[in-house]
Amino acid sequence: TVWEGVLIEIGKENIKLRPEVVATIKELDKRGIIQTIVSKNDFESAWAILTQYGLQEYFVYPAINWSPKSANIKEIARRINIGIDTIVLVDDSPFERAEVSETLPGVRVYSENDIALLPEFPEFDLPVTETSRIRRQTYLQEMEREKIREAFGGDYESFLRSCRMELRIFIPKEQAHKKRCFELLQRSNQLNLSSKRYTE
Repeated sequence: TVWEGVLIEIGKENIKLRPEVVATIKELDKRGIIQTIVSKNDFESAWAILTQYGLQEYFVYPAINWSPKSANIKEIARRINIGIDTIVLVDDSPFERAEVSETLPGVRVYSENDIALLPEFPEFDLPVTETSRIRRQTYLQEMEREKIREAFGGDYESFLRSCRMELRIFIPKEQAHKKRCFELLQRSNQLNLSSKRYTE
């Protein structure tokens, strides 16, 4: 979907990125919308192309393997800790779109022909704050923490203590804090189980 053709058929030397895809990836990233890759490919080959074009930094928890895309999406949702109903899949294969739609009916599914239009769709019209602009970096840092945690020999509680995290609870009074609360309520169904959207 990111490039024209199938990697194993055309070879990496013939890869041409689709410019509208790159533009949409960058625009959604500016809005704090987390993006990942769910691709049936050899990880090393596909990731090398994304790295070659400087796109690897835009994707968190990439799933580039031969597993069903629905299974990969469920695992990514678990790792990011988001609901399936907050996910959109864009895929150039009618088969893959049908597999995900059938298995995960809460996922919105679009074809590659919709890519340039995505930023205009209402589900991508979200409040943007300074925090949302760096959301991807937060997830990339979490991926690094996971690697460190896995390498940490002790138990999980010991690992948390070693991080020396501090939590501060307060009632938001500043406009920036109120705007951040509003953004979280709009973006997360976990904070608004009614699924009604409220104005600021």
